Amino acid sequence: MSAYNASETIDLALRSILAQTYQNWELIVVDDGSTDRTAERVLHVKDSRIRFIQEPSGNMGLASRLNQCVRLARGEYIARMDADDVAYPQRFERQVQFLKEHRDIDLLGTGAVIFRGEGEIIGCYPTACSHEAICRRPWWGFPLAHPTWMGKRAWFVSHPYSDEDTRCEDQALLLRSFAHSRFAALEEVLLGYRMTEIAARKLGRGRLNYCR
Repeated sequence: MSAYNASETIDLALRSILAQTYQNWELIVVDDGSTDRTAERVLHVKDSRIRFIQEPSGNMGLASRLNQCVRLARGEYIARMDADDVAYPQRFERQVQFLKEHRDIDLLGTGAVIFRGEGEIIGCYPTACSHEAICRRPWWGFPLAHPTWMGKRAWFVSHPYSDEDTRCEDQALLLRSFAHSRFAALEEVLLGYRMTEIAARKLGRGRLNYCR
């Protein structure tokens, strides 16, 4: 988890990880130069499985921080998690079980609901389940919500994020890797994806960058 000025949302994100039915995890939280109370909120949670990283390098951007998280990770699998989203309790359990049963899959997503504010449901994130369906229109994008990703650590190491892909880091990563990778998704909704007006504008800029 990369966090930047997330003091108003990170409490809920952290609690959703603590509430996982699958408990054999470590959570790496990298503070990307926050100027609010993000660090205070993370340090308030007392759990030895949470590793909080603060560096004097300031705001380096999401791609750089995600690559840092991958380098620090020690598990067999890596799960993406944003500091403003909510993982459902059985997310890790369902994904780990699937990945262990399907060793050919490099990256696994899940269904997700889109919400705003204190929990107002807006709709569902478009999701496809098979590799073929996910990669059907790569020029348009991949229906695989990035905060739901869990995949092999070796895959993330071999496919780092690019700092040049501003606002479209995850989709650009899929575009570069889909031809020699295997993706899948669980249809079950296992994450709440927070959407705000600001986030919607960011998505618009990300779409433009991705098309370019």
